[in-house]
Amino acid sequence: MKMASACALAIMSGIGFLFGIQKSLRAFLNPLFTGGVTLPLLPAYGSRPYRRGSWAFRE
Repeated sequence: MKMASACALAIMSGIGFLFGIQKSLRAFLNPLFTGGVTLPLLPAYGSRPYRRGSWAFRE
């Protein structure tokens, strides 16, 4: 019975953790879609700038 309660506690704490992440992301994204924040467009994380002749961007 001890393992069942430990498993239930782990599941419930994990669910709380996921909702906490969702709330923090929502707080970050709200100003972006309501016109409250205007930032210059930045390249995505890990992307390379466009270079002519690159194998990934052949014309």
